[in-house]
Amino acid sequence: GGGGGGGGGRPPDLIPSRAPPNTALCFSVPYVAAMAAALAEHALLARLLPLTTPPIAALAALGAALSAAGQALRWAAMLTAGPAFSHAIALPGSPARPGHTRVVRAGPYAWARHPAYLGWSAWAVGLCGVLFSPACAFLFTLLCLRFFRARIAAEEAGLLSLFGEEYAAYAAVTRTWLPGVP
Repeated sequence: GGGGGGGGGRPPDLIPSRAPPNTALCFSVPYVAAMAAALAEHALLARLLPLTTPPIAALAALGAALSAAGQALRWAAMLTAGPAFSHAIALPGSPARPGHTRVVRAGPYAWARHPAYLGWSAWAVGLCGVLFSPACAFLFTLLCLRFFRARIAAEEAGLLSLFGEEYAAYAAVTRTWLPGVP
């Protein structure tokens, strides 16, 4: 996951359990539906508005920059965590994965808890800017926050189970930077 590389419980309807390990792109039915909505909104707005005007082009450029920064942050988190990074999160009480014997505090983990989740959120919302899909950007933001709020709570239960006070101390001084996610 995004916070030190693993651990956590699984809210049954929010966290896919069959995500391939260590891949940059994991597609779920809700993700595909959201992306289809963003593309549909783009197609509709392209028929109604001149999408090449300077303000819309600037929004697309900002969206591209946000997406690129988000993906770079995500990759940096994955590389920094190394074998501790996985899309599958462990249940509280499970043993640590091989190579996952410490709380990751280096690289982007030094200033953000769950930097891969922060990066994915920035990538997804930025992509809506590239597509000029303002309604979907708003919905993506809400859905990302809802999903990651639940996933982080579950993951942190596992990280606390695995690392105890070491993780509690890290979490106490390192923000997620995701609005509404402590």
